[in-house]
Amino acid sequence: MSSHVSRQFKLVITRTHNSELMSKMGSLNSEYANSVAIVSISKSSMVEMGIKNGDNVEVSSLFNSVVVRVKADESLEDDVAVMPMSPWSMSLLPPFMGQEGFPIYGRVMVSIKPTSKTTTKLQELLSSD
Repeated sequence: MSSHVSRQFKLVITRTHNSELMSKMGSLNSEYANSVAIVSISKSSMVEMGIKNGDNVEVSSLFNSVVVRVKADESLEDDVAVMPMSPWSMSLLPPFMGQEGFPIYGRVMVSIKPTSKTTTKLQELLSSD
């Protein structure tokens, strides 16, 4: 078993039950950041990568990289990563629309690796192009 490795995942972005409420409370609120700057992957993927619940990981797509906290979700397949809809997850998507005229959700591959960096600040995401 190798530890501290980077793995490829299919990124799925979901709406959380409290995302609308939290966004109305103010996106710069740290409670909002703590609730949505996360990525969920399977426990077995976490073990394989040498990470545990609450560790910071770097999630990278062809378009951007963000640092978020990782959370185990036993219901997920080993090649799927789930992030709530937020500036963190949306920054990983391509800056163009799919043929249907909607952002390309669920068709983005990301790599996830352990990191000692701190969680990406919302202000950094909002100031980037």
